[in-house]
Amino acid sequence: MRFQLDFVLDAAEPSDSIELLDALPTDMESAYKSVLKRIEKRRLSTVNKILSWLFHAQRPLRRGELREALAVRLGRATLSKPLVQSDMLVQYCQGLVTIDETTETVRFSHFTVKEFLYKHYQDELLSVVDCAKVYLTYMNFDVFEMGPCANVDNYKQRIEDYQFSEYVVLYWGSYTKDRGEKDSDVRGILCKFFRSPGKRAAVRQIQLLFQYPLSSIMRYKLWQLGEDDLNVWTPLHTLANEGLDIFYERITTSGNAAITDGDLRGIEFGTLHSRDEQGCLPLGAASVPGHLTIVTLMIENGADVCAKDNYGSTALHRAAEEGHVEVVKVLIGNDTEINAKENNGRTALHRAAGGGHVEVVKVLIDNDAEINARDNDGETALQCCAMQGHVEVVTVLINNDAEINAKDSEGWTALHGAALGGHVEVVKVLIDNDAEINAKENQGWTALHRAAEEGHVEVVKVLIDNDAEINAKDNDGETALHRAAEEGHVEVVKVLIDNDAEINAKDNDGETALHGAAWYGHGTVISLLCNTLDTSQEAADSVLDDGFSDVIRSLNFLTTKFPEDHIFWEALGNEFLRREMYNDAVNSYDTSVHKLVTGAGIDIECLEFPLSCDECTQLVNGYHYKCKSCPWNTDYCQKCVQDGLEDHQHPVEDLLMIPSQWPLSPHEEEGSTS
Repeated sequence: MRFQLDFVLDAAEPSDSIELLDALPTDMESAYKSVLKRIEKRRLSTVNKILSWLFHAQRPLRRGELREALAVRLGRATLSKPLVQSDMLVQYCQGLVTIDETTETVRFSHFTVKEFLYKHYQDELLSVVDCAKVYLTYMNFDVFEMGPCANVDNYKQRIEDYQFSEYVVLYWGSYTKDRGEKDSDVRGILCKFFRSPGKRAAVRQIQLLFQYPLSSIMRYKLWQLGEDDLNVWTPLHTLANEGLDIFYERITTSGNAAITDGDLRGIEFGTLHSRDEQGCLPLGAASVPGHLTIVTLMIENGADVCAKDNYGSTALHRAAEEGHVEVVKVLIGNDTEINAKENNGRTALHRAAGGGHVEVVKVLIDNDAEINARDNDGETALQCCAMQGHVEVVTVLINNDAEINAKDSEGWTALHGAALGGHVEVVKVLIDNDAEINAKENQGWTALHRAAEEGHVEVVKVLIDNDAEINAKDNDGETALHRAAEEGHVEVVKVLIDNDAEINAKDNDGETALHGAAWYGHGTVISLLCNTLDTSQEAADSVLDDGFSDVIRSLNFLTTKFPEDHIFWEALGNEFLRREMYNDAVNSYDTSVHKLVTGAGIDIECLEFPLSCDECTQLVNGYHYKCKSCPWNTDYCQKCVQDGLEDHQHPVEDLLMIPSQWPLSPHEEEGSTS
């Protein structure tokens, strides 16, 4: 519709618009062709570039990134400014692209635009090799010659000034691989980059900072790495990581390559034994993204397949974790140590299982990987994949004699992990294969405890249907109902109650599930639990075994169930007096407590209240004020607030009147202004 409207409105005269109605494009292909014909010749080059970047993009491009991509000129070391304005990106393309204002990404207005470009317009677009030249030119900008940023503020400023940098660093290799490697211009620009230690270190910093989350220790340590530290990531690491096997062969097939090829002169590529800042060799760098050809070439050239990095990881660990089955086969075929352990004790099988890579797991098992190997925490591969919910891998491991009830150093079994993660299908497979359903970990928790605490109601149902002990207690005496109630998982609480969970089961401190729900303020759970209590005495007993806070949170629900029951109110009222909790109740401003005490036949006028005015020191038992800005607990009576507070340092507006149903004291009645 947009294209048809533009087609009509583009006419020079109104009468021409009417005539054009009969010539409207009837399909998307015709519409796109008409749009491209309408684009001014002086804008066509820019439009083609915009369409090219979106056509070849590895991920959606943000408008700032696209504006900078358009401003790169081959052979120049800075952006060509001023940049194209954001609104012009859409205007120039006449409806072929649009900008998502929420994500600030630029995209084709319809998926058929890309299909049309692929079939009918690709010759007018930039090629992948053209894109590679732009990326490599960007990496050779003067700003990166300055090397890595010294701190996070400088880095943020660099990324703000050069918004295309992260995209370029992450994806330049995919545009360069294969066809780009054969292009002499591409090789020349890449070699120029390799000759600059500052540029290499700056790009490596961006790569690492993107790789690690903001909260990680490794990201924090990166600010301590200078140019020399970052340049241990050699050009050979770069070629391996990007899978540039054609370029790699160029520098290795002839011993005199660096002398005879002008592009390569003056570049220190490093060796197969060079280690980066984490101790990783080029072979490991190629194994992570799974570049099979260059892995094979490096092994043929003498790469050590058993070498470990600073974390004890081999190339096999890295390939297995990422699921690169062909690389795994090549490494095994070249005598890598299949059961080698990292510093944390994990094998390649742990890594593959935890990542859910079933084909890699099969290859490792077929080549004698130790299926029940334990890491430093006592975990097996089965436990790793069960916690992550990889049901296919769980099945393969069980079928190959994985120890189903193996416990780690904390006593967890695979069933505990699957229940914690809420993985119903894994739980079913484990149970079908004789997992011990009531096994307890070191804290006494069963799988049912874990599932109940996390609110995984379907797992809870499966466990109960398979005879899980519903009232099993952990080392603190808590049942699954305690855990579900404390976390406020209403549906789990319902299922447990429906399956005869003991409502009034007490933990080692004498607390029931109601106490936990009350303490954390889960009103719906409180109501649900209270509705299961059959008598007023049972209700009173259920709340009297703990302190004031739990009782208060339960009262509003209990009073509606037993509104006129003298036994209930007398029991609670006398208990409040016995525990001297009534003064605390006054401070809570809870009207249920007033009903509780008066319902028990207690004369409220005879009670002494500890709350006193911080100005006049007189006791206060009615409406009073608290200051929201004072870091300490201040209370003022109405009369002192009315007369003016000498010692109070904050504005009067910060004083909040606390409502209460308690009768006013004579002191307050005297100052009342109502």
